[in-house]
Amino acid sequence: MQKLLFALGLCLLISCAQHTENNTEYYRAIHQQDTAYLTISRVENQFYGQYEIHYNGQAFIDSGAVSGIIKKDTLRGNFEYFPYGGGQKKRKPVIFLEKNNQLLLGKGLTYTLFQITYFDESVPFDFSKPEFVFERVSK
Repeated sequence: MQKLLFALGLCLLISCAQHTENNTEYYRAIHQQDTAYLTISRVENQFYGQYEIHYNGQAFIDSGAVSGIIKKDTLRGNFEYFPYGGGQKKRKPVIFLEKNNQLLLGKGLTYTLFQITYFDESVPFDFSKPEFVFERVSK
């Protein structure tokens, strides 16, 4: 009986891993000398993945995890990263608008409370001049 339960659990784990792999989206955005890479997976109304920003032609890199919630055409969450590839881990809010098969990185007014940065909910987000416009790419 234990072997049967183990086999069923293993099959379930493999099928979930394959489903997540098939649900992974890869994006790239270029702005002047900076290039950003975004890999996200969507599960119901949530997303998670990796986000890297290569500044000044690869000289400096912010790299870490991104995760959050999806509401209609908006992905809103947090970017937890190590600035310039090391140092102390930081967290900042991020918001993306999905439009025309692209993800536009939005801007919002932020404030910091107890060393954690949040978006100010009373000020609308701005997607009119995004620093990064993410295009979907193949792996």
